[in-house]
This record gives sequence, structure tokens and C-alpha cells, in this order.
Amino acid sequence: MIEAFDVHAPENVSEQRAIAHFLGTMDDKIELNRRMNKTQEAIVPAHFKSWPVDFDPVRAKMEGRDTWLLEEIADLLPNRPVDSQMGEKPEGWCATTSQDAIQRLAHLTDGGAYQAVKPWCVLDTAVALTDEQMRLTFSSLVATFLNRQKVNKREAPILTVLCDTLHPELILGEIRVPVVEGAPESVT
Repeated sequence: MIEAFDVHAPENVSEQRAIAHFLGTMDDKIELNRRMNKTQEAIVPAHFKSWPVDFDPVRAKMEGRDTWLLEEIADLLPNRPVDSQMGEKPEGWCATTSQDAIQRLAHLTDGGAYQAVKPWCVLDTAVALTDEQMRLTFSSLVATFLNRQKVNKREAPILTVLCDTLHPELILGEIRVPVVEGAPESVT
């Protein structure tokens, strides 16, 4: 019965491999974007906790350890801690529970994972605020992750439609993929 089916596919095995490689590469890119977004979803909150909450880069600089930041960013970090109403904080950073800071924190509670946060918890939270240059630098770093995530999210459906559109045309030979010398012999 299978012999009765008319299957359209390039007869040239090298061309079949080239098509499989092309479509496999597209699938790999879609999966890579998905994994990158998952990683970036974890990076942004981790950076927020690490910088203005736990002061990890500041502590590293104060202790003479590597901050893992670009030198021009590390140079913006304070060199010593000072005591404050919230405990030890980096020198030059102020401790506010100002209305502006509260609104920013409240904005961060949007979303399913943070629905249980009560307003009084936010009101009682003191945070250290850096100078404006450090806030802009931090915002710029986080924006890089968020922008890449947006691009990846927009790219995934486009790549999927492209694969779905090209697949039958490639198999039917309506579109050709160049066969390249030294291309992989098999696709896994």
C-alpha cells in the first residue's frame, strides 16, 4: 500500500541533506531563542536583587574581588559601606521609602508571581538608591536583556511561519537550497 503513495522529494540525496540542514537550522534558532528568553527572564530579577538589594558588585569591589562588570561601570560603584536606617549600605546611596520608590516597587509586583505581595510589605521596604548615573547604567543593562527578549519573541513566530511555508516548497523542488561542498552528511 505504501508503494501506491506518490511522494514528492528531491532525488538527489545531497539536496535532501541540504534541505534537512536548512530546516534543522531554523528549528535550532527557534529553540535557541526560547532558551535565551527563559534565561533572560531569570537574569533581570537576579540583577535587580544582586545590585540594589544585596549590593553584590559593591561588596565585591570593596573586598577587592572581581565585580564581573565592565571597568567603566565598576568605577561608578562606591568603595566603602556606611550605616543607615536600613543597615549597611554603599556610600553615596540613599535609603528612601519615598512615594516614588514605593510606586516603582509596586509596579514590580504586577504579574502572577507577585500577586500575593501586600501593599504594607512594599511600604515597609527600604531600598538603597544609587546616584542617577548608576541608575541609568543599571537600567541600560536591564533594557538590553528586555530588548533582546522582545526581538526573540517577535522572531519565533516569523521563523515558524517561514519554516512551515518553505518546507513543502523545498520538498517539491519549487525552491532550491544550494548544496554546499562539505555540508553535513546527516542531520540529527
